[in-house]
Amino acid sequence: SAFPYAGQWLGFVTPFRRVEPPSALFGNDEVDGRKRSPTGIIDVQLVHSRDGRHWHRCSDRSPVIPLGPHPYDAGSIFGLCNSPVIVGDEMWMYYTAVTTPHGGLGPEKQQSIARAAWRIDGLASLRPKIKETPGIIETHEFVPEGTRLFINADVKNGSFSVEVLDATGKVIAGYDKESSMIEKQDGVRLQVRWKRAEALPAGAAIRLRFHLENGDLYSYVID
Repeated sequence: SAFPYAGQWLGFVTPFRRVEPPSALFGNDEVDGRKRSPTGIIDVQLVHSRDGRHWHRCSDRSPVIPLGPHPYDAGSIFGLCNSPVIVGDEMWMYYTAVTTPHGGLGPEKQQSIARAAWRIDGLASLRPKIKETPGIIETHEFVPEGTRLFINADVKNGSFSVEVLDATGKVIAGYDKESSMIEKQDGVRLQVRWKRAEALPAGAAIRLRFHLENGDLYSYVID
């Protein structure tokens, strides 16, 4: 399933990783004389695209909907709905859940409809590579269409701050990182304020430089 989201395309793929012989997964090759179809593991990975034609997987290809830990989807996950359902501050995706890996047969195999949920924009995040060491994220140059900066981040065990740079990369007076520190918070819409400013500079190109320690940055928006 693929859908437009935040200026790009996102999608969910359900890779099938075949395992042979069937007894390696099930302990037997047939049930009541019925031979199993090809056996293997199916879960869900996230892909993204800027144009809808060229697609890329996330860096480690880890499942965005992993199998389990509940029995109803411990075996296979597939058949996702076309796009997320936005409910409040969450994203929901419905999918087909199966108790067995591919190749399961009744009565061992049971299917149901299940739901995965994330915080809004929560399918992926940026975080510092080394714990206790701040990470730095800098945007490209742009002219803000709004005035207030909001962050979707989890820093309940850490902190983040934001510098505003001019087009040459110099920190604009009053928009230094020290005056915008946010600590020990977790929210989808945390407003960034500086000691002497609440609104972003208007009418000129800027860059944003985020400083993140022990946390996850999911997204930001300017209103």
